[in-house]
Amino acid sequence: MAERVLTALVAFSAVTALLLVVSEIARLPLRIDPFEKSRTVVACLAHASVAVILGLSAALHADVVPADSPLHLVQLPVVAAIGPLVWLYFRGLFLVGRQRLSPSIWLHFAPALLIAGLSVLEIEGAFLGVYLLVLIACLILAGYLAAAGAVLWRTFDRSSFQKPVTRAAFLLWALGALSALLFFNQQLLGAFQISHGVLHAMMWSALVSLSATVLLQYFVSARYPDVRQALHQEASRVRRSRLGGLDADVVLRRIADWMERERPYLDEDFRIADVARALSLTVHQVSEVVNSGMGRSFKNYVNALRVDAARGYIQAEPERGFLSIAMACGFNSKSAFNRSFLQATGVTPTVFRKRLLQTKSDSDR
Repeated sequence: MAERVLTALVAFSAVTALLLVVSEIARLPLRIDPFEKSRTVVACLAHASVAVILGLSAALHADVVPADSPLHLVQLPVVAAIGPLVWLYFRGLFLVGRQRLSPSIWLHFAPALLIAGLSVLEIEGAFLGVYLLVLIACLILAGYLAAAGAVLWRTFDRSSFQKPVTRAAFLLWALGALSALLFFNQQLLGAFQISHGVLHAMMWSALVSLSATVLLQYFVSARYPDVRQALHQEASRVRRSRLGGLDADVVLRRIADWMERERPYLDEDFRIADVARALSLTVHQVSEVVNSGMGRSFKNYVNALRVDAARGYIQAEPERGFLSIAMACGFNSKSAFNRSFLQATGVTPTVFRKRLLQTKSDSDR
């Protein structure tokens, strides 16, 4: 009887997760800001992933899907994908600036795709070990949830906990982390063939925790329709207090305008202290604004600007050597140039130039 009630709860939570997806999609046309649209899409994918996990779990325990069905392996890549989605959502929610997503962002979903491939092999009969796949998926989820938690801790201060919406955000994260921990422990103990009763109880605890996360998310969305705006405003307030009352958006624009106008990053000896001195800021203020406003370190920000400059050189002088271009753009070595170029564009300088020449050749025909 108790198991039927729990199965019904999990099924109800799966439907609730789908309602959250529908709610986000309904609001999508109202999102004018393209970055807000991106966050909405990420939220939809995260809710849909949770719906798949809960829905399949309920179907398996209600005997709608046979226990030996390979469908349970579908959950594994979904579990691995939820982590990056949650991290991207929190990361994007608290950015004060605007930046394009680099192609390398999709590398965060490579483990999920790998697990999907391994799951197909498992379905086809190759012995890879279901427990091993589940452990890997849970570890990936736990790692990204830890990163999302770090974003929350860095973004807010003690006074933020006085606001219900901030407490709700931390509670949602804590419930999600608890679910991941319980799933991981269940699979880890299962690998050592611990008693079935313990594993069964831990599995249901994980499902109930995940269901509670979904139901709380639905309640928060209903109680605070502008929850994202409220969290974003609170994050901005905390940033201003840390910046000594400065407006982070204004400071970020000042930094970006000065970098575009002066292009100091073309000098390999350029340092963050040069920005602080030129704009009458402290090094801490520059670092805080770039980290929170762009979601990257100052070093990565500078390297991205140098890569943009390098792309311009390659387009203007395709015959020029890469070492010469690297030095002209402020890199101190060819290896650093190649690494930064690949991270920013998703391809190596050589591939970029080949594609450029091929495109030019095709257009000349």
